[in-house]
Parts: sequence; structure tokens; C-alpha cells
Amino acid sequence: MTDISSETMSVGFRYMRLLRRQTMAIQKKYGLQGIDVSVLALLVRKGCGSHCPLKGDTLKENMMNANRYIAHSEETQIDSYVQRRGWTMEKLSGGVRVMETERKSGGKAINYEDTVTMRYSVEAINGTPVYSDVEETIVAGRMQPNAGLDAALRTLKEGSKARVIVPSHQAYGVAGDGNRVKSRMILVYNLEVERVIKN
Repeated sequence: MTDISSETMSVGFRYMRLLRRQTMAIQKKYGLQGIDVSVLALLVRKGCGSHCPLKGDTLKENMMNANRYIAHSEETQIDSYVQRRGWTMEKLSGGVRVMETERKSGGKAINYEDTVTMRYSVEAINGTPVYSDVEETIVAGRMQPNAGLDAALRTLKEGSKARVIVPSHQAYGVAGDGNRVKSRMILVYNLEVERVIKN
């Protein structure tokens, strides 16, 4: 990982906080809570003017560094969480972790565009309950914005029970889900794959 100076991080975080405050103010003022935050952020950026601490390539570079720092910080939190519990988890691309705790023999593998019904409970990495006993049916490979959970499902089979840890950038990111998942929340799922209907 590239070394990031504390000054660069400080400026990047200040700008992210300013951008988030302005975006939230626009959402509230105009009733746009359902609009994608990245779209609103672009609108805010256009009108930010002299309030923006950085411009152009410097801004882009500092934002990229801030995002790298946040991803590295989350990676460290997840590693510590897993280690404290003595779990052995498979690490997928994007930092998603999966540990199958039970497998039903003869279960159908989950492939792209299969219809999957799962039941899960989810909490934040700090132990705060988020949702419990949720049944959800999805089409594998099309689960946005929670791409991390989608990727984890495709490593499992019908009847599998698993623990899945999804870093925020693979879950709901800065925006959260507009309900109980807050900004940049690392999610820990306990789930069961109930049914798989092959495409």
C-alpha cells in the first residue's frame, strides 16, 4: 500500500466531511433522500467553489488516498475481529470474508443469475444489531448495492449456513441503506441459503 502523509489524509477527510454535510443538506432541503449520494456529491462539487480545499488532480489524488486509507483501516478491523474469534475465513476479492459453518450434502451450487432465497441476521462489526431474521430472494450477480454479499453467496450451496463479513465499500458505502445501515458500516452476516432455483 502507498504511504499516505497525515497532511494529505487530514485535507482529504476535511473535504469528505464538507462534501457529506453539503450533500445531506441538499437531500433534506429538496426531499432527495432516495437519490444516489455520488450524483448529489457531483452537484455539490460543482457549486462548492472557493469552499473546496483542493481542486482538480490534487483533489482526486487526495480523495483516492483517503479511500485507500479507509479500506486499509477496515481491513485491519476485520482481521482483528476474525482473529479474536478464532475463525478461519476465506478471503474473496474486495476484502469480503466467508466461513461456511454447515453444508447440506447434494445442495445446488449458486451460479450467476440463479434465484436464491436466503434467511439472515446482520450486525455491525462493533456488535450493534442491524437486521434480524430477514428472508430475502435475490438474483445472483445482480445484487446491488451489496455486491460483497452477492459474491459471498456464489461461493455457497443450497442448504449452506455461513458467516460473511462485508467491508463497507462492498456493502452500502458512504450512503448506508437509508434505514439501519449507517455510513461506512462493516456488516457481519449469519445466513442460511434456503433455496436455489437454477437459471
